[in-house]
Amino acid sequence: MQGRRRERIGLAVASLMLIVTMMLTLLAAESDGVRDTWRGHERSSSQYTYFANDYPRTWEIGALETIHMSYEDSQHYSIETPLGGAEWNMTLPTGGTIVYLGSQHRPFTVSMFHQLRCLNIIRTAILENHNDSSSHHTKQTQSLVNHCMNYLRQMVLCRTDTTLESVRTTVGRGITVWDITHTCRDWTTVYEAAERNSREHR
Repeated sequence: MQGRRRERIGLAVASLMLIVTMMLTLLAAESDGVRDTWRGHERSSSQYTYFANDYPRTWEIGALETIHMSYEDSQHYSIETPLGGAEWNMTLPTGGTIVYLGSQHRPFTVSMFHQLRCLNIIRTAILENHNDSSSHHTKQTQSLVNHCMNYLRQMVLCRTDTTLESVRTTVGRGITVWDITHTCRDWTTVYEAAERNSREHR
């Protein structure tokens, strides 16, 4: 009985950690920070050769609209339900996460999709660990989870979001209030561009 209770608490803590990581990643998707440039100046995508390091820093798909989004502790994207798994699998474009650019159709992945894929990998590892406490992740799985945790940590730091989130105090513990509105970039434009790119390169 005590072991079962610990498992439930462990899953709840893991779920909370995943939600916090996901929220931080989405919050940091593109903060209103300094836009740095590669090689000192910006060029249009047609001015790059796409050989070696001669390619643009970001994918030019047009301006991304600014949107306002209130974050909430959603019932969706749960770790352990089949519906949650299906929702996580739908966070990536149906045509795949690779986009092909330049005259040689050089393959790239978009950082946003890499981040979402990493969150799903971590979710899957948590679920596998919960479902079979005696199982040990393979070295490959553990290596992939470690890669994803470090990648997401660096992306959160890279896209530092300085939005202030109100905290209320209950019995000495701080709890973030989820009714904060953040200014974000409209990610649907990126999905639409990825789907178009996939259709063009079938």
